[in-house]
Amino acid sequence: AVVGAAQNGYNLGISGAWYSIAGSFYFIALAVFAKIIRERMPGESVPVYLQTKYDVRTTRLYSYAWIVYGFLYIPIQLKTVSSIIQIVLPGLNLIGVTIAVIYTSFSGMKGASAVGRVVCIGIYVLLICFVFTTLPKFGGFSGLLGELPEKYDSMGNMPTQRIVAWI
Repeated sequence: AVVGAAQNGYNLGISGAWYSIAGSFYFIALAVFAKIIRERMPGESVPVYLQTKYDVRTTRLYSYAWIVYGFLYIPIQLKTVSSIIQIVLPGLNLIGVTIAVIYTSFSGMKGASAVGRVVCIGIYVLLICFVFTTLPKFGGFSGLLGELPEKYDSMGNMPTQRIVAWI
């Protein structure tokens, strides 16, 4: 998500903000419906829900699908994380892959959540630093927009179907 959001921000300009705007709609909907969903869930997990609503075979199919997904997802995650590490630390192929394997092996959901928080806090800190240190060099926000390529400051660069899909 971090790499994709940065790529969209670079390719789509200011209209890449639709990514964050769409996320806001999601969080508002989640806040509105979370209590209702939670009250209607017959169990604490998706497999329990599937077993209650359908049968054991459906629960097993779901579990097998997640096992297959794990076997497909883990190598892709390792490649992605090691590629990012190699960009940050060029020439350290073995170390990058090793760090990626260790991160993936031990982090799990709690680790991913902690990393997500660190990244979020880091982005806000860097954004605040940018606003106070770099933005004045462009002559403020309007000066920055004047330096950007044509239509880079338009919210209309994002295709409508992508906005709807994100929301």
